[in-house]
Amino acid sequence: DPDWASAVLALTGGRGADHIIEVGGPQSFAQSLRASARGAQINVIGYLGGSEGAINPLDIFRRQVRARGIPVGSRESFEAMNRAIAVNRLRPVIDKVLPWRAAAGAFRHLEHGSPFGKVVLDHMQ
Repeated sequence: DPDWASAVLALTGGRGADHIIEVGGPQSFAQSLRASARGAQINVIGYLGGSEGAINPLDIFRRQVRARGIPVGSRESFEAMNRAIAVNRLRPVIDKVLPWRAAAGAFRHLEHGSPFGKVVLDHMQ
């Protein structure tokens, strides 16, 4: 939907989203701003291309939005990392595997427990 910001506003009763993950680039950033709630955070983690797009700083000011760039590696780096993991037979240390419905308990365990390794939520359980 090229006007996805309108859909977000409709779904939130006009309030907008508190957290937006922006991956499109200059053309979609204006939509991200429009879809933002007051005080929202826009995390820019990707760039699909293009160089045209106007951003009005007043839109950021009015909504008190925080925009943050989060650099991520290239697809080639990701594939090289996965090959290295496979070749070296690296496996993550897992503390617990819990069903998705126990997500609240998993977060409590992370906050108050002393997990040794990853806490995994299994959406198939």
